[in-house]
Amino acid sequence: MATIANCFLTKRLQELLEDYIDYLRTRNHRQWEQESEEWVAMRKLGREHNDASFFMGICRTRPPETIANMVIVLINQADYLLFKQLERLEQDFMGNGGFSEKNGTNQA
Repeated sequence: MATIANCFLTKRLQELLEDYIDYLRTRNHRQWEQESEEWVAMRKLGREHNDASFFMGICRTRPPETIANMVIVLINQADYLLFKQLERLEQDFMGNGGFSEKNGTNQA
């Protein structure tokens, strides 16, 4: 069930990512390049803070194009973390078996 939820979340995050990229493109705003100063700083903030109120405080003082770029970086980080979680779930399943195997209900 967790895998289905992760797949759904990944799909939704990709749709949201496309919306923010479109927002920047249609308004002729620059999207931060990977490894740019802004991108690196935002990735660092994303690793160090796990509190929405922290980011809401930042958003109150930034222009919309900066907020869109911040969200793009955070979406990419969330997508990466979901990918790693799916990878881990797959490894656990392969190493430990599924629900039936764990509960001894596998009828061979």
